[in-house]
Amino acid sequence: MSHDFPTSFPPASRTAEQLLKLVAREESVTFDEQEFDRLAMLLSQATCRDFASARKLLAARLLSPGQWRRVLNSAAARESMRVHIEEQLDRLAEIPDDDSAAGALIAEGDVADPDAWTVIARFLYYLRHDYCDACRRDSTGLSCIYLSFDSFLQVRLISADRAKNWQKIIRHHLGLS
Repeated sequence: MSHDFPTSFPPASRTAEQLLKLVAREESVTFDEQEFDRLAMLLSQATCRDFASARKLLAARLLSPGQWRRVLNSAAARESMRVHIEEQLDRLAEIPDDDSAAGALIAEGDVADPDAWTVIARFLYYLRHDYCDACRRDSTGLSCIYLSFDSFLQVRLISADRAKNWQKIIRHHLGLS
């Protein structure tokens, strides 16, 4: 499956170089289904502690672009489900005690669902900069539960332009859409 791996464009940024350190040309046979699931779960939870566990799980093992797409899409689906559940729980307070408003549980409006490139962008940022300031003050590593990519950018003081550049780099190298 080496055709998934871009060879015609050299890395032009630190983000691309960092990403390519995690990417193999061939499928890795050292990762089993349980490890794929665990990695997706850790990346979707997006706390510094979860990212530290993901780094240990990878432990210098490389995944192909196809394997990364699979893990990241699974992580994005998990995160999306969590975000929608949290939205529903927030709406429960607005529901009358009687059952006359059965439609109140239906999500209103479109919410920006997480996607695979935002999942890997957060993980790459963690690999480069380690624990966030809040987790450095709190040894649990759980002070940084990011519920959206926008809140991650705010907490880490990252500009929207820089995030858009990450998106281009990651989409190019992993073929995420």
